[in-house]
Amino acid sequence: MKWVVFLAWYPEIDKVIRSTDYKPLYIIDKKLGKSRFEKEVDECRNSKSEYIIVDDLNNLNCVYSLASLLMYDKHDYIDIISVNERTQLAGAILIYNLIGDSDRANLLFITRDKRMMKEKLAGVVQTASYKSLQYSTFPLEKSSSEIQWPKVLKPVNGEGSLGTELIKDNDSYNLLVDNLNECFYNQVIEDYNEGDEHNVDCIVRDGKIIYLFIGRYIVPRLKGYYNKTNKVTLYLPYDHYSDLYAKVEFVFNNILKTIGLRNGISHAECFIKNDKLVLGEIASRHAGGAMSDCVKHLVGESLLELGLRARLGCISLSPAQRHPYKDFIGFIDLRPEEAGTIVELSTPEELKSVPGVLEVIYRLKIGDRVGNYERNNWCVMVVVKQKTEKEFYTTLDVLKHKFRCAVTNT
Repeated sequence: MKWVVFLAWYPEIDKVIRSTDYKPLYIIDKKLGKSRFEKEVDECRNSKSEYIIVDDLNNLNCVYSLASLLMYDKHDYIDIISVNERTQLAGAILIYNLIGDSDRANLLFITRDKRMMKEKLAGVVQTASYKSLQYSTFPLEKSSSEIQWPKVLKPVNGEGSLGTELIKDNDSYNLLVDNLNECFYNQVIEDYNEGDEHNVDCIVRDGKIIYLFIGRYIVPRLKGYYNKTNKVTLYLPYDHYSDLYAKVEFVFNNILKTIGLRNGISHAECFIKNDKLVLGEIASRHAGGAMSDCVKHLVGESLLELGLRARLGCISLSPAQRHPYKDFIGFIDLRPEEAGTIVELSTPEELKSVPGVLEVIYRLKIGDRVGNYERNNWCVMVVVKQKTEKEFYTTLDVLKHKFRCAVTNT
C-alpha cells in the first residue's frame, strides 16, 4: 500500500484520496487554533483515517522529530503534500529527508521564499526590482526627493499579505523600519507595481498546463486594505480575453519549467500594464479566499481538488473546459466597517435570495471577533455568476446593500 502524507486535513483532500489507491496520513497541527484543530481531529477519527498530532509545523525541532518518526515508520510514503503557505517549509524538509527528491523540495523553497523566487526567475520573467533590507542603506543612499515613491516593504517568508506594507514617503518608511527593531533579515523593499493586478491559477501534469484560470483583483489587495474596501476577484472568460490567455500561457510555461513544477498546481499574482506582465509572486498551492470555490462552479471541482489530482496522476489530460467561458464569475468578501464582536449577521438565505449568487461561505460567526479590514481573515464570501460584467458589478452592489453585520466593543 502506497501512503501519502498531507500536512493538513481538508474535506477536498479526503474526497480525492478516497477515489485513488493511495492511503492518507494526516498531520494535524495544534497551532491552527483550538476550533480548527479539534475539527480536523474529529474528521480523521470519524473517517478512520490515520493521523499524527504535532505542536507546530513552523518549528524546526517539531519538523525534524516528525521526519525521524516517519523515516522509521512501517509505511511506504511516496509523497508529502503541503496545500498552504504555512506548511511549505515543513513540506520541503520532509520531502528532502523522506523522499529524497531535491527538485520537489526546492520547488517548495522557491515558491515560499520571495528572494529565492526573484533570483531563480531572473531573465525568465520581469519582477519588481528589490533590495534586501539587511544589507541596504536605502533610503539613505539617495535624498528622499530622488526616490520614486511608493515602494513596498514585505517579508521574504510570510503568510498571505501579512507584513506587506505600502510605503508612500520617507517618513512612513522610517516609521516601519523602526518598528522592525533591527530585525531586517526577512525583509525586502521593492518597487511598487503599477497596472491591473491579476491572479493566475495553473493545473499542471507532466509539465503541461491542463487548466488555466485568470482572474482580476477588482480591488487590488494593498489598496483594498488601506482604503477599507471589500476584496473582489473576478475570473475573466476566455471568450472576451483570448489574447490575454495566450500571452499569459506562453509566459507561464517558461516560469513553471524554470521553477520545476511538473505535476500539481500554481497560484501567481501578476501586474499587467500596457501589455507588459510583471510577476509579483508565485506559489505551489491553490488560491485563497473563494477563488477555489469559483473554479468549482465552473468545472465541477475546486482548485485544491484539481491540483491534487494532477499531483497524484488521476486527472484528464484533455478536459472539456480548461478556461472560464462566457459567464463572469467571481466573489466578494462582505464585512463590517468597524472592528468588534459580531452580534448580528446576515443569514445564508438572505444573501442567496439575490439573483446570481451561487454560494455563501462563512468564515466568521456571531460571537467571533472581527478586525477592521484586517488581512488575516475573511468574513462572508459570496460567489456570484452573471452573463455580463456590468451585471456582475450590479449584483455586488446589491449584496453590499443587503449585508448586515453588527458589532459591539463591549
